Amino acid sequence: MHETLLVEEILGAALSEAGKRGAKSVTRLRLRLGALESVSPESLRVAFGERARGTIAEHASLAIERVPGRAVCTECGEPAAIEAPDDVHGGPVVGDCPSCGGRTRIVAGKGWTLESVRVVT
Repeated sequence: MHETLLVEEILGAALSEAGKRGAKSVTRLRLRLGALESVSPESLRVAFGERARGTIAEHASLAIERVPGRAVCTECGEPAAIEAPDDVHGGPVVGDCPSCGGRTRIVAGKGWTLESVRVVT
């Protein structure tokens, strides 16, 4: 279900950009996707293909670059890599800093950014 919500947002942003350019079709989207979003790139591509059907983005390819999860200690500022959970329905586990034992907070790996929209005018 998470894929469906993401695709609605992504497709909406792409179609909005295409409309601003007077596009006849959208041919390619480049997306940066946080690894902590608990969605696989392949399932997102499938959902995009289904949702884009009947729109000017129907034949567009979706290139996805994964942004790794990173956390920073709130005490000492030490960075720490974090991984997406194996259970895609769970959230990332952010805990103690390996350097000082302080708490960490997520600074990268969440959300998405539409990097580019290639269109035909």
